Amino acid sequence: MSDLMALGAIRALRDHGLCVPQDISVTGFDGIALGQYSVPRLTTIRQNMEQLARRSARILLHNIQKPGNAVHEIVSFDLTEGESVREL
Repeated sequence: MSDLMALGAIRALRDHGLCVPQDISVTGFDGIALGQYSVPRLTTIRQNMEQLARRSARILLHNIQKPGNAVHEIVSFDLTEGESVREL
């Protein structure tokens, strides 16, 4: 939902007379295809969903058999540069 919220933020900013990315930069987090069709194209963080799903299933199955504490892990990601972030 983060990319959708970022697209909504871009619309709200435009409605208030601000320009993305000239006045403010916006970055999403999901990597949905719709972001590549927006104006400006959305800059987003895309996680490795296969890795995330595989690891989540393993943790769930393990915790069903032997309940434990919460697990915090870092999942690999890519930055997809669009046009919604101003270059410095």
